[in-house]
Amino acid sequence: MDESNNLSSQPQTPVSPINPPPVNQPSFAQPDVVPTVSPLPTAQPLQQSIPPVTPQPVVPEPSIVQAEGVTTQEYAGFWIRVLASFLDSFVMCFVMIPIFLGLSALGILPQGTNVEVGYGGYTSVDNQQASPFGLMIFQLIFGLIVLVYIVVMLKKFGGTVGKLILGLRVVNSGGGELGIGQILLRETIGKIVSLIVLYIGFIMVGFDERKQGLHDKIAGTFVIKTR
Repeated sequence: MDESNNLSSQPQTPVSPINPPPVNQPSFAQPDVVPTVSPLPTAQPLQQSIPPVTPQPVVPEPSIVQAEGVTTQEYAGFWIRVLASFLDSFVMCFVMIPIFLGLSALGILPQGTNVEVGYGGYTSVDNQQASPFGLMIFQLIFGLIVLVYIVVMLKKFGGTVGKLILGLRVVNSGGGELGIGQILLRETIGKIVSLIVLYIGFIMVGFDERKQGLHDKIAGTFVIKTR
């Protein structure tokens, strides 16, 4: 009993609480320099390279021909070409007179022979007394003279006298002058074919879109108005 009293009378030393050992916490110290973030580049729209459009040249209408030294010209129609051929027939009459007189003087063609000059310079001889040989010689000579006349006029001036009076000109597909071969093809094979089909090769000038006769189509020629 005394021991318990002695123990209670003794001063008690305070007991310090037991602190747990410090735990190392991770350091989250902020860096001195804050990194800068570059903004993402703005997406540019895709641009597809488109080649420049080259304007196409304007093609002239089928009823127009580009003539050399002239702007645009209309094709010559049927009736004005018929009139030009009649004017050429008058020119051929003057050419025919010395030929006729010469053949009559030589006795190849007898007196009273009737010679007619028709469309385009074609001739017909009417005389029962004239020999077939004399008629053949006359038409051969006259035909050669007509051919030379047409070739020279078309090559040198672009048209016969009748066409030039009416302001017409014969050109090729490019509007330029004709070559000798093209003229011969037009005036021989072309016109013979136009003639033997009952003149349809000449008549089709009035119905063709580009006013070409069959002889023009064969030779690739056009008759245009120059004024």
